[in-house]
Amino acid sequence: MRQSADINHIYDLLLQSDGICTDTRHLRPDSLFVSLRGAHFDGNRFAADALKQGCKYALVDDLSYIDAVEEADLRERLIYYKDGGFEALHELALLHRAKSEATFIAITGTNGKTTTKELVAAVLSAKYRVHATQGNYNNEIGVPLTLLQVRPEHQFVIVELGASHIGDIASLCKLAQPQYGIITNVGRAHLSGFGTPEGVVKAKSELYAYLREHDGQAFCNGEDKTLISNLNGLPTVYYNGTSSPRITGSVLPTDETGLLKIEWRDQETGESYQLATKLVGDYNLNNILAAITVGLHFGLDPKTINEAVTNYQPHNERSQVLPPTAQGNRVILDCYNANPSSMEVALNSYFTMDSQGLNRMLILGDMNELGDAAESEHITVIRQIRSYLLRYPKMVTYFCGPNFFALQGHYGNEHFIFFPSATALKQYFTRHQPQHSFILIKGSNSHHLSSIAELC
Repeated sequence: MRQSADINHIYDLLLQSDGICTDTRHLRPDSLFVSLRGAHFDGNRFAADALKQGCKYALVDDLSYIDAVEEADLRERLIYYKDGGFEALHELALLHRAKSEATFIAITGTNGKTTTKELVAAVLSAKYRVHATQGNYNNEIGVPLTLLQVRPEHQFVIVELGASHIGDIASLCKLAQPQYGIITNVGRAHLSGFGTPEGVVKAKSELYAYLREHDGQAFCNGEDKTLISNLNGLPTVYYNGTSSPRITGSVLPTDETGLLKIEWRDQETGESYQLATKLVGDYNLNNILAAITVGLHFGLDPKTINEAVTNYQPHNERSQVLPPTAQGNRVILDCYNANPSSMEVALNSYFTMDSQGLNRMLILGDMNELGDAAESEHITVIRQIRSYLLRYPKMVTYFCGPNFFALQGHYGNEHFIFFPSATALKQYFTRHQPQHSFILIKGSNSHHLSSIAELC
């Protein structure tokens, strides 16, 4: 009977391979395939196929999947690890992390963590060799995969940490072992897992707790009293606020593009700077200030930092301003994720922007993972929009998703039109394409609202 492989042996095999993968839909030739098992999937079933498609080795946690393979060459390259793929992934990440001499910066928060991660990476990349979380690979699978992509030449590693339950951030910190950290903000999200807003605060603050225990340091918005109250003596560099901030900043009036412009002041030198960005939304001010503060802390000059921020181009359907459409529409696409906090600030920002004479239109999808608070939080969004109807009497909002659709009987009218799904809304728009409108598209990624933008 084949014995379970030692994790150090598996790590040696990883070093002989060209990276690691967990999904046969996105294989890399000569990589190590790790079979993951969950409630509704079993990666062991695809291990032999991964080898046939070009993987160098494949890890399984069930000997029957090795015994079922007839080809001797494939059987030799199937590696048995009894503790399973998830455990192997984490153990491999820890071994790899221990070999890196890079500076690790962890970023979490209810909103803005991905944008902040990308801005910090853009700024530091102007001087250093930087590796950062790809997309939002920020969970118990994504973080170890991020760590396993670190190379000896990397000087900084920017790791995004996500959470949906208390304890998630603490576990991910044990893997990433950051020396620095940023919590962008704390708001209402994943309430089905955190239970209460207080649970969200407790969960996100696990990053501060790790940094305190390991002589780390934080970068913090000096105007966020919730974050400040949870620092508890952690050495901190502030941006904005009154607690001796490294920099301060404010939003400048926008031009016809609606893109965010800011002014920031270096409190050590007294110099002020203005810069234009390719982002929309006043809510991105603090994300930018965090990146500037990190850049200054690690020795970048203001000119280089400003150029990096100005050149940063948002993607992944986050705060994206799309080119004017053939139908004469201006579209803001912000539909990678949505929760009550991000929905509120996105709407507030949208209503401060100049529509340039176009009709205002909102296309909003459900906010997920809110548990018992789902109905009340979706009603809050509707009421927020309703408060603007006196100012914009021609505005129409299209809602889609089961949570919003359930409210149709109480709130449906000529201003509020409800659909059970994005598919149903898309079918409607194929017959009634928006014309000459200023459109915000916002909702959770699972509703695939980006497909609606193609019709605008």
